[in-house]
Amino acid sequence: MENILYEFIPYKTLPNDYFKKNINILLDAFSCEPDLQKLCINAFVGLMGITKRKVCFSKYSLCPYTASAWYVNENKNVFIKNHHLTNGEVLYQGIFSEEVLNETTQYCIYSMILQLEALELHKLETIVLNCGGIVLDRNTDAIRYASKKEIDILPFYYDEENNVRKYKPENPAKLHFEHLARFQCSNVDYDFNSV
Repeated sequence: MENILYEFIPYKTLPNDYFKKNINILLDAFSCEPDLQKLCINAFVGLMGITKRKVCFSKYSLCPYTASAWYVNENKNVFIKNHHLTNGEVLYQGIFSEEVLNETTQYCIYSMILQLEALELHKLETIVLNCGGIVLDRNTDAIRYASKKEIDILPFYYDEENNVRKYKPENPAKLHFEHLARFQCSNVDYDFNSV
């Protein structure tokens, strides 16, 4: 114990504006395309969730027996390519690929963001249900609903100063996958919306 002079103590929390600088850089980069701003932030968060990556490397040999042994001995995915040299010999190139685990601390942040997103989605769904709406579809951060009247989601804010709105109404886009495509409703007086 007397030889241990230092220790690394990890943070248990991050400041609430830890990613603000990076997010602002992305938002500024796509300021001319507002639709891409949300997409680039989602991509940034999604990259934190990557736990594996594919690596490739090559080996070379003039010996066909060595090259053929790569299939058996290396225990990796390999593609062997032949290169015919000017002196008449064949150079064998083994292109190897394998998946390796990323050892990063980003995944816990990614997981936390997904959990916070799920909590907010549940809160939004509760608002829709309490206002008499019927939930038709849930997406990562949006709910499509039917209601006899439009549901006012504008009075909900993230901050106490009421500067940052939690939700925004959107025009409902066409469903990518309709499970009940031929289902018909009659005598129903609902407007279809998305928040």
